[in-house]
Amino acid sequence: MLQTTRDTGAATRLMSDDRTEGQLGGRVHAERFGAGRGRYVRRGAPPYVVQVARPAAVAATD
Repeated sequence: MLQTTRDTGAATRLMSDDRTEGQLGGRVHAERFGAGRGRYVRRGAPPYVVQVARPAAVAATD
């Protein structure tokens, strides 16, 4: 799956993981983030930190 993502140049959201996973997207390696945080990587742009959240309506039904 990662190879296909690289080949097509698709944008990728990399969430927290151990650095020993190696290079995952572009020149980005896995790293530790807080809950719900990760890096958004896309070709031709520098990666940046993003935060993912569940809408309140979904969270309330769990």
